[in-house]
Amino acid sequence: MNGNKRTLHSNTQQPSGGGKNAYELRTELLNLAYTICYNQHVSDDILRIQNQEDDSEFNGLPSTSPTTAEVVECASQLNDFISQKTGGDRY
Repeated sequence: MNGNKRTLHSNTQQPSGGGKNAYELRTELLNLAYTICYNQHVSDDILRIQNQEDDSEFNGLPSTSPTTAEVVECASQLNDFISQKTGGDRY
């Protein structure tokens, strides 16, 4: 095989010579979604404590962790957003 040729992998349809495959992109999207959801949980805890709905002290960790459903929903919303085709008159 010639070293200059780029082959496609059947499971990803991405060139082997560059770019990220679909699995890597999904992993990054899920990691970003988890971070967003986690930060929202932290923010919710801070607001709850500031509004004195809870007598506990904030220790930097959320009282609850994001659920899988929350993370998947956020990732789906992010994917929908980045998958939109931009139109010249949208902004």
